[in-house]
Amino acid sequence: NLESFVSAYEMENKMDFPLVEAERAHVLEGLVKKMTEAGSPSTHISFERQIHGFVTMGRVNAESNVAVRMCANELRAALG
Repeated sequence: NLESFVSAYEMENKMDFPLVEAERAHVLEGLVKKMTEAGSPSTHISFERQIHGFVTMGRVNAESNVAVRMCANELRAALG
């Protein structure tokens, strides 16, 4: 409804996005460290200019294709 939309819009405009992104990156790096320590080697690469799900947008976003190639190379190396 309109009231929910306005409320979400107002909240979004009050957010400190650089702070949110810094915290998200910190949490993800901690997750990568814990996974690696548990025996599951992991890598975190941030595509800072991209939206969630960008990796499926290869026809319109060249950076998506870079991400897919990076994933494929990591899998290829891990699986031998």
